[in-house]
Amino acid sequence: MPALRSEIRQGAYYDSVVLMQLQRGLLTLPGVLDAGAVMATPVNLELLEASGLRPAEAPSSDDLLIVVRAETDVAAGEALFVAKGCVMCHVHAAVSELRELSLEVGPELTSYRNAPEFLRLWLSNPAGVRPKTGMPDLDLSGEEIEALIGFLNQEA
Repeated sequence: MPALRSEIRQGAYYDSVVLMQLQRGLLTLPGVLDAGAVMATPVNLELLEASGLRPAEAPSSDDLLIVVRAETDVAAGEALFVAKGCVMCHVHAAVSELRELSLEVGPELTSYRNAPEFLRLWLSNPAGVRPKTGMPDLDLSGEEIEALIGFLNQEA
């Protein structure tokens, strides 16, 4: 069953050209069936509804909305790795075409594997695990955490 995942960034504004580039990039990822990256205006929400991409959450029209429908949770996790901005600090071979975006301040994650229990703690509250970490709290939902765990722990 396809996985539908969304990211709402409250009060974040991006120009339509940037959003089209993000959407195009998400659509090139393996396993991504459809994607939308829009400002959550009423007209754009209607377009997402018509495409079967409107999430259950109710963003305001000032919010950025990124929605991905993927074949599996692992594919959704990969798309989240891009949409949540993980690629800004980390490198992963699965999204090597986006390496130029990375500041490479976090560890390289291509071969990284860890226990799901640890990753749940880490992804839900990085500073709670390691107080002086530079890793931000991304306010991930439980579903997002599970999708990212699937992506990070997949065999290459």
